[in-house]
Amino acid sequence: MDKEKRMVIKKYVEMKINGMHYVRKLNDSNKVFSGVLVIDNYNRPVKRVYEYLRYLDTTGGYGALNSRVRVAYDLCYFLDFMMFNNLTEEKIKYEDISEFIEIYLLIIDEKFKVDRSIQRSMLKIIPILDVYRIKNIKVINKMNMGLDISSKERILNNIKKYLVFLGNNKIAEVNLEELFEKKVKSVYRENELGNRTRELYYDYGIKDHLKKIGINSKRNKIDPIEVSKIFEQDEEKNFFSNIEKIQYRVLFNLLNNTGLRISEALGLKLISYKKSKGNIDLISLDSDIKLKNNDENVWEVLVVPRSDSPPDLRIKFEKKRKAVFTDNTLLFRNLLEDYIIYREYLLKQKRKKHDYLFVNNRGERLRYDSVYKEMNNILLGSEMRVRIGDLTPHSFRHTFATKWIKNSIELGIDKDLDLLAEQLGHSSPEVTKRTYYHIFEESKKELLRKIEKENHYFKGEK
Repeated sequence: MDKEKRMVIKKYVEMKINGMHYVRKLNDSNKVFSGVLVIDNYNRPVKRVYEYLRYLDTTGGYGALNSRVRVAYDLCYFLDFMMFNNLTEEKIKYEDISEFIEIYLLIIDEKFKVDRSIQRSMLKIIPILDVYRIKNIKVINKMNMGLDISSKERILNNIKKYLVFLGNNKIAEVNLEELFEKKVKSVYRENELGNRTRELYYDYGIKDHLKKIGINSKRNKIDPIEVSKIFEQDEEKNFFSNIEKIQYRVLFNLLNNTGLRISEALGLKLISYKKSKGNIDLISLDSDIKLKNNDENVWEVLVVPRSDSPPDLRIKFEKKRKAVFTDNTLLFRNLLEDYIIYREYLLKQKRKKHDYLFVNNRGERLRYDSVYKEMNNILLGSEMRVRIGDLTPHSFRHTFATKWIKNSIELGIDKDLDLLAEQLGHSSPEVTKRTYYHIFEESKKELLRKIEKENHYFKGEK
């Protein structure tokens, strides 16, 4: 270890402090975990982080609530670092990011959890790994490296997104171009007439910082879905039997039947429709949901990128596609017809006018945070409290894909998963295979069991 690094480590070892930041978990009126605050060393919420976490809540950023809790934990490391060095987001420089990622995260004791609020608010010294309190330490190895590389990469990514949010929203004058690599990217948007236009925007990369912690190439890693994120069959039945509100019965049935992303479903629009003897003429729907074949009960959902969509409803990859499903039980047809009548009444009562299909009880467009909370309430009413946090609105998509793959294996169709990739809006079938890797592992084990049964030599038979 060079002399300069030892001097920086010594600074943190000898530093006297007056507490550190911590994460405070929040519960709603039903005592269900509903969010987090980051609290400073004077037991005050950090306003800028609150605004960022609120932004993630309203846009559905990072998906499940537990993922956003991880963001709060990660930002605590950075807030502490800034506090110890008398920095603010406006004063942060490239060298500060380097010191944070290369040295501070190297020596900090990650076992001293960020949510231990009482202990952290009373700390007088920084919780540093004991090995760094040895004056003559010379070697850094895996035994004294602190946070692992993947954790550092995640933390750095979350810090970058936080600072970009502050800068782009004029909350703080952050010098993003100095801190990160500025990149020009482009997206194609399609208007109502079907015309595609190319739009340029700026993004920021962390590749240079990653090199300093041993990551020399950009990774395109797709993590397989955890089995805990998928509904079991009895859980699914129990959940749907406990949905009371009509808009959620339609929404969750739609997600379950199509594998749509929650943001795609919430962005669906209903422009107009006709009535016949007081009933909704579903064939006449001018909507993103259409009854494609009335005789065979085939429905089609149009996922359409729109240039005027709010950030939380932006379509991933700006990719237009169709998702198809069947409704032979007529359950969805009946639910949708009842819901459209309810929606019409509600919009008139609340004096609201817009085209979004899904609305809340105030007649406003339905948002992710409301869906997430309602889903937790349903899980609570279904006696599935232990599944809160694992099962999210995105779980319907994962459950749909799991059923598709298992049935395709059994029936011998869509072996390459081209059809499923198209239904889900994945960039390629390879992404689908890597995302739902666990299913193929199960199938592989089942195949091996069948081979073992047929292999009589294992039993001494000839």
